[in-house]
Amino acid sequence: VDMERQQVLSTEQLRLEVDAYARFRIINPVRMVRTAGTLYRVGEQLQPILTSVLRQELGKRTFASLLTADRGEAMEQIREGLDRQAREY
Repeated sequence: VDMERQQVLSTEQLRLEVDAYARFRIINPVRMVRTAGTLYRVGEQLQPILTSVLRQELGKRTFASLLTADRGEAMEQIREGLDRQAREY
């Protein structure tokens, strides 16, 4: 799932240019067909979730923290949030 480049505000209201993508794996194909219909639709439905989770997590952090080792923690939180919400598909 490729997210279009977007601006996200940090906690100190600095604008961050964010370009992100996510890979997914279908664990339950029957559930996927029932909830999304097609593989293409899964990508369409995951894109706004990715955008939302990314904005929420980066909005909690300062710009400086994203330039340190805390960036890895932010990425892990984004992955976990996306995984949690995407499991319904």
